[in-house]
Amino acid sequence: MRITLYQGLPKGEKLDLILQKCTELGVAEVVTFGADRSVVKLRGERSSARLERCEKIVQEAARQSGRRSAPKVIIGGCLDAVLAEARQTVKLLLWEGEQTVRLRESLEAHAAPESVAVVVGPEGGLSADEVKQAVARGFTPVSLGRRILRTETAGLAVLSILQFQWGDIG
Repeated sequence: MRITLYQGLPKGEKLDLILQKCTELGVAEVVTFGADRSVVKLRGERSSARLERCEKIVQEAARQSGRRSAPKVIIGGCLDAVLAEARQTVKLLLWEGEQTVRLRESLEAHAAPESVAVVVGPEGGLSADEVKQAVARGFTPVSLGRRILRTETAGLAVLSILQFQWGDIG
């Protein structure tokens, strides 16, 4: 199973942690995006420098965790632009505003897919417009229940669950 994490740009060093741990958990690709509520804005030369740093982080994490190859890292634009390229079999959007569909139910509704996309917002979550854009692109909003996780925790939790459900953990 190939997992792509679409991660809203967090502030500070949180992206470094996300990249390290997602690499250990077997993510195939991490695509960052600037969300409406993202504090960090990467453009031009700053974006190139950040990509270079991200690639070094995933390469080192892959080496340390015994992976043969590092995940691909893409510094993307806005959410709608990066999701326009999403071609995964299962598309999940972690959203604290979802009241009816829980992650567990969504996973039980699918057989083991070839590929999965997971969208995680930055600090403060995704705006209502961003949720609408993702739904229009075929993403299913899902809830983790009563738990509201930090941006640096949410993707890691879901990757662990996906690997347990359909992958190589367990």
